[in-house]
Amino acid sequence: MSTTYYKPVPPITSLAVDVNGMHTHLSIWVNHVNAGSLTLRNEEASGVLSLFRGIPLFFSYFGGDKRERVIELRGNPTDSLVVISETGEIVKVKDLLKLIEKEEEEK
Repeated sequence: MSTTYYKPVPPITSLAVDVNGMHTHLSIWVNHVNAGSLTLRNEEASGVLSLFRGIPLFFSYFGGDKRERVIELRGNPTDSLVVISETGEIVKVKDLLKLIEKEEEEK
């Protein structure tokens, strides 16, 4: 199983998701300014988030005999950057970098 994480399409600089009951609130920042929010049904959120995916920055997959997780970094993202997974999950780059460091320490 693999997952690719994408940088938001410019000029979008950040996204935030807040799930509240049956709805997802998606906030969008353009050039570091909050441009507004969308309120979506939870089942629609992943599809709408896919519209904001740009170039891939991270690729993670499970492999090997131990089914270990491997994450490859592409490009040079900043820690504050938010990336979107192919499944619609929003993750901060700093959290993915921590996961990479943890896995390298365990090797």
